[in-house]
Amino acid sequence: MQFNLDAAEDRFRDIAVAMGLDVAWLTTRQAAEKMIENLYSMNKDLNISSGIAAQGVTEADLDGLVEAASKVTRLLENNPKSLAKSDMRAIYRRLL
Repeated sequence: MQFNLDAAEDRFRDIAVAMGLDVAWLTTRQAAEKMIENLYSMNKDLNISSGIAAQGVTEADLDGLVEAASKVTRLLENNPKSLAKSDMRAIYRRLL
């Protein structure tokens, strides 16, 4: 979500509204950021990990993950923003 923020601010703001978050006086960007923060907070409260290291993924696995992800064109074509392999790697690295 953080990667797509600049391409999906309006959508993320709409999600914030649908979640019942108080975003009436915030800019679109602030509302979108609040939604992302709220989702991370909910995941933490529910003990839902967003990390992949707990699944046994290490830095050595990133090349394979990036290569596999780059071939899922259906998802990539529907993403709000184009992803280069370097973007995918950065996302996976952040999740470690």
